Amino acid sequence: MTTSAAEPPARSFRTPGRLAAGLLGVVALAAAACAPPPAAAPPELAVFGGEVMGTTYTVRVAGVALAEPLRQRMEEAVATALSQVDDRMTTYRDSDVTRFNAWASTEPFAVSPATAEVAALAQTLAALSGGALDVTVAPLVDAFGFGPAAPTAIPDAAVLAALRPRVGYRLLTVDAGDRLRKGHPELTIDLSALAKGYGVDRAALALEALGVTSYMIEVGGEVRARGRNERGSVWRIGIERPDAAHGTVQRIVPLADMAMATSGDYRRYREIAGRRISHIIDPRRAEPIDHRVASATVLHESCAAADGLATAMMVLGEDGLPLAERNGWAVLLLVRSTTGFVEKASSPFNALVESMERPAP
Repeated sequence: MTTSAAEPPARSFRTPGRLAAGLLGVVALAAAACAPPPAAAPPELAVFGGEVMGTTYTVRVAGVALAEPLRQRMEEAVATALSQVDDRMTTYRDSDVTRFNAWASTEPFAVSPATAEVAALAQTLAALSGGALDVTVAPLVDAFGFGPAAPTAIPDAAVLAALRPRVGYRLLTVDAGDRLRKGHPELTIDLSALAKGYGVDRAALALEALGVTSYMIEVGGEVRARGRNERGSVWRIGIERPDAAHGTVQRIVPLADMAMATSGDYRRYREIAGRRISHIIDPRRAEPIDHRVASATVLHESCAAADGLATAMMVLGEDGLPLAERNGWAVLLLVRSTTGFVEKASSPFNALVESMERPAP
């Protein structure tokens, strides 16, 4: 279930707002609370991981000894759940997505229930965000140099004008019966703005089916946690400080029965003609984002939703905070200033973090 060596890690699942391969936005997973307790009290903790979707994953299960065969069953269940998502939604080999993209027709196209579910969620979030999240934006991402080719010039107005008719979330329809339909025959989609988060959700369900009630799952920076860690404390996840040395923590967030996703612009960008070009493209303007927000973190019960919303909030920047307030989204923005970074959070974010900090009854 690991990603093929021929599959470029930084390219797998590429869309605006995608995390760079690795743990962009997430530092010191579970922070100090995940550190093993003193040797006098051997932890009941299983830790395992691997590679998938062009990145890595880590799973920590508390309250479970390291003995077989349960550990093997957990590893196999998680690996299967993640590889199934990868197999259905990758853009690098035969999958639902690549077959749909090659389908040059506006007739319905059958896909797996999982792919239809992710596409439907993407469309819901696209409508709620006013098109800030858009899984049809891949041609624009390619045009600005974050695809297989690496152009040395910024695409001109004529190039962008030629691409825009086949970009737009309203051109994609999810029909009943797990079918997708194109509004333009050359429409292509990339579900990576939600796929890793969805993989985390599926892996969590696989663990819970085995009776696991305390775990932390991270896939390429997207995280979901349930229950308590091996010391009986809430899981704690570090949010990376943008533009700093890798591994520097800006803030540690408690995560109890919740998912978290972070999107940022500070790992993947290009310098073209003296201009810094972000890999995050605003699909509404057909231009890379150009604002002060360096990263956006979203807390949500669904990791897939948190993943997609983090992308949307990076596109919207600070203008997205009123929308987050209206929709009850728990959002934390790290905004560049002359003295460093300023944290700007929605009230649902502050309330949720406060509630998770409270001791368990």
